[in-house]
Amino acid sequence: MHPGTPEETEPKTTAVSSRTRWASLFGHLHTLAGFLSPGQRAMLPLLGLLALLGGYCGSAIPVLLGLLVNALRESQQLGLLAHEWPTIALRYLSLLLGVLVAREALQFIRRYLSQRLRAAVESRLTVDVTRRLLRTDLGFFTTTTTGSLRERMMRAVEACGNLVQLMNQDVVPALFMACSAVIYALRTQLGIGMLLFLAVPSTLLLAAWQARVRRPIRLAVHHIDDKLAGTLGEQLDGLEDIRAANMHHFEIARVAKYVDERRQQEFREQMRAAWFEGLKGLHDWGIQMSVITYALLLNWRGMLEVGYVLTFWYLCFNIITPLRDVYRQLTIAEDSYWRLEDLKALMEQAPDASFMWP
Repeated sequence: MHPGTPEETEPKTTAVSSRTRWASLFGHLHTLAGFLSPGQRAMLPLLGLLALLGGYCGSAIPVLLGLLVNALRESQQLGLLAHEWPTIALRYLSLLLGVLVAREALQFIRRYLSQRLRAAVESRLTVDVTRRLLRTDLGFFTTTTTGSLRERMMRAVEACGNLVQLMNQDVVPALFMACSAVIYALRTQLGIGMLLFLAVPSTLLLAAWQARVRRPIRLAVHHIDDKLAGTLGEQLDGLEDIRAANMHHFEIARVAKYVDERRQQEFREQMRAAWFEGLKGLHDWGIQMSVITYALLLNWRGMLEVGYVLTFWYLCFNIITPLRDVYRQLTIAEDSYWRLEDLKALMEQAPDASFMWP
């Protein structure tokens, strides 16, 4: 579905729109993959593997903490805590330290490779788009302003880099972290596992709702930014004509109008974002309190050791924390998808008759 399109339609139309939205999403991903070189695409599985190992280490931390509490409690019940606690603490704390070091090392390597990949993608695309524009049919430049074209080019390249970084640094690691936590919980205690599993779609639905409400506002801001960039480019390119015609006040009024429109739209967005932040806070604490309460009830009935209460709360936190940022990721993705269409259009411009594409 194109951003800003009215969605109050009949059920049949809504179903078609949903299929169109998913088709558009996969089409954008295919387009993004097409802008990467074979060597750059070969780095994606490696980054995925690093994210998988990092998610596994992230879930191992609460498990080890729970086992530490259980071991100390068992030793206390046997009356051996005074003699065994140094050995127990050294064993589990050493394991925790090893997991933490491994996790941070994996994250550092993944972020380093992701940043290098983004820089390589943006550098290559900047050169490719410049090559295309320098050899494009001159008729294309009569339909767009130089300032607007320059802005479209730079933002489109940046959007492609944003999508590559978003996928490797945010989306894939969060997905593996949530999946590892849910799988462990389901295997250990089915009821709590189901609560953690339900936290994933509820958080995603809330983020999708916020993105849907925000979409028309951000689209309006993008249009205003394009108009403002084009106006500034025209004014700077035609500065001598503006001075000769004494049109300063008129041109300043044009800019002030766009700036005021942008400020109003951004204020609306900030107010809605504040409301959603409060709603997401209540949702997250509701999920955590439900997990803790259920785990304590199981412990009271003798069906769950006390250390698992800490483990499941930590796993719940591991799921909610990365997913809470989904809204920002959806926002960046939507903004970048719109720019990706500009990049695709620029790369598909027909060459001038005096050039042959290499």
